[in-house]
Amino acid sequence: MSILEHFISHIPPFDKLQEPELKTVVDAMDIAYFKKGEYLIRQDTSPDALYIIIKGVVQEIRDDEMVSVYVSQDSFDAMSLLEGISKNDFVVREELICYVLPKTLFLNFIQSNDALKKFYSQDLSKRLNSLIEQRNNTELASFMVAKIKEIYLQAPVFVEAESSVYDAVQKRSLPFMMQYK
Repeated sequence: MSILEHFISHIPPFDKLQEPELKTVVDAMDIAYFKKGEYLIRQDTSPDALYIIIKGVVQEIRDDEMVSVYVSQDSFDAMSLLEGISKNDFVVREELICYVLPKTLFLNFIQSNDALKKFYSQDLSKRLNSLIEQRNNTELASFMVAKIKEIYLQAPVFVEAESSVYDAVQKRSLPFMMQYK
């Protein structure tokens, strides 16, 4: 098994493929590089490939809000390939090296392979559960890609060692409350 086959064999749904099927998929892939800030897929366009990240970070964005973050070993926007249109933008946030599986080949693999077809045609309840989980992870994902210089810092509050936690919170809140009197 080649390095690429080994890499892809650990990524759902390709982890469900037999070795000959996996080899066929791998043989159809190209490798690509994208710079930070590049749009891989634009909202309301038809994507032309499935992307599988080797190295880098991609953000999925809808209406200026981050929907998800993709990192090494993640693939993204298969549903847009199946539906024919992307509902979100996909933007490179850190230089990206990825495998690219062209749309026509991806769709052919889906049609000819029961494991892939089953994976991508989950029933509605599974999709909704997945969306709920994805939304729950959005806040954590934004934290994971935040830069230290982007965080909001407040000036420290110094209290005497004998002060209670309540006193410290009151002292911290005092400037805040003074703004609204």
